[in-house]
Amino acid sequence: MELRHQLLIVALISAAILFLPSVYSLFSGEHAFYDSGTSKCIKCHPDTIQDLESSIHHTYFSCENCHLIDGASNHTHGSDAPRCLDCHALPLRMVTDSNNNTFISPLAGVFGENITNAESHNPLVNGADSNNLMKGENEACVSCHSAFSNDVSYTRPEFIEWDIINSSGTWTVSNIVTGQTKIVNEMNISENFNGKLHNIRSGITDLNCNSCHEDIKQAVLAGGHSNEQWGNNHGYTGYADLNSYCKSCHKPLTQNSIGNSPYPANPFNLPIHSSMTVSCMDCHGRSGNLFVDINGAIKTPPYNSNSMGNIENSITLQPAFLQGYFCIACKNTGNPVPNNSLHFKLYTEPQVTIYVNGTQQYP
Repeated sequence: MELRHQLLIVALISAAILFLPSVYSLFSGEHAFYDSGTSKCIKCHPDTIQDLESSIHHTYFSCENCHLIDGASNHTHGSDAPRCLDCHALPLRMVTDSNNNTFISPLAGVFGENITNAESHNPLVNGADSNNLMKGENEACVSCHSAFSNDVSYTRPEFIEWDIINSSGTWTVSNIVTGQTKIVNEMNISENFNGKLHNIRSGITDLNCNSCHEDIKQAVLAGGHSNEQWGNNHGYTGYADLNSYCKSCHKPLTQNSIGNSPYPANPFNLPIHSSMTVSCMDCHGRSGNLFVDINGAIKTPPYNSNSMGNIENSITLQPAFLQGYFCIACKNTGNPVPNNSLHFKLYTEPQVTIYVNGTQQYP
């Protein structure tokens, strides 16, 4: 046999050997694997790439950009489920997408840092971190920052009761009783979303507070929460929408008398992620040096510690989540004066009903 014929036979045998495994796989029911990279993932997750490409952020990211954080050493059997804070906490990561664009991941302020803060969503993030539905805090992150569908519920006491005691002109909050804890079932926050986990939204600025806090919205519309009626202050009707109204207290623009902004004192000078934990006394317990943007006008919150028996001192000693209720109960029932004592009972959001000495005084 000529040498060229021998070489041809060897080449044909070699080709057959290389071809046989794929033929065997085809007829034996085994997986037919793609060559490498993201194409493996697309086989089972074809919609994910579409979600990424339609996102405001993470556009044209490959699967490996997130799911192989530290390379193959961190790779599990299928893929590694990363924490959002693997990229968005200090130290930040550099990522190159499939179009060879390089990014430094932005910092998730507060949650990506180890700092003292006034962020009101700490319980949400801490609660997500303590369950195993998703990796780390991810359930909280994607609930706001993606189009992911989710249900959120939390608890608060059904009502709060307390006495205001007048002792020689000094008023104090006493005998606080909280009712049985109730579960507040919020709206499913997929109402305006499409349920896509990888469709990252534009950011915190486009979020609607009422998407999650429907019970607070209903209370405000009914004349409660912070919408006090006695002096017709803090009304929501002058704002463009309820979202702007919420932010006037929970993401306020503040400064002091010489224009330093934010106001250089707790909680206004503490970092927040999206919303500040604030009580009435944070604004109304200061003596004229705090200026706040209220619907486009810079104002000094009224303060007169002698007008109600220095009750501000007693209020600030109470648990933070109760302080606003003490204020709104008095304001919405006409600022009644305790000759000796007054007994209040207030039903929490979405209700606004308030009783004074056993009689309904509001609404």
